[in-house]
Amino acid sequence: MLKLRTTWLTVIAAFLMLSACTRQTGKHTSANADFDPTVILVSLDGFRNDYIHKTDTPNLQRLAKKGVMAQGMIPAFPSKTFPNHYTIVTGLYPEHHGIVSNTMYDPDMDARFRIADRKAVEDSRWWGGEPVWVTAEKQGQISATYFWVGSEAEINGVRPHIWKRYDGDIPNRARVAE
Repeated sequence: MLKLRTTWLTVIAAFLMLSACTRQTGKHTSANADFDPTVILVSLDGFRNDYIHKTDTPNLQRLAKKGVMAQGMIPAFPSKTFPNHYTIVTGLYPEHHGIVSNTMYDPDMDARFRIADRKAVEDSRWWGGEPVWVTAEKQGQISATYFWVGSEAEINGVRPHIWKRYDGDIPNRARVAE
């Protein structure tokens, strides 16, 4: 029970931090608009919290030093990429947002979801709940995602202001530079 409570507190705290700190000073007027303050959520799939200290990661260490870093996380079940990353941005467990695995079949839709299936990933029927970028956009904020689970679908009629369709051919260095 304590683990469940800790997980929920972590998710709620992250959500509140994101929603409270993404305030924009102007409207969607230019790519160089001033933002005060800005929240950047970084997730490195499969990267344990102690890896940052086990190898030379100067940029990650600088980000952690100037921002915040989770001491650890307790994954939602199942501990797969899509369910957990969507849980982070919705604050909902997989059974409530609908992404219960990286691959699944829905008999009501008579459809299969696979993370490599572009059509399924972009189909809004799979994505329940409201991710933080939808909340931000509804409040007149600018949101941006880069290869974040769920951001390629129009959810509740909304997409992030800036988003990028997943492309596994983009090298990691180019992803960081972009």
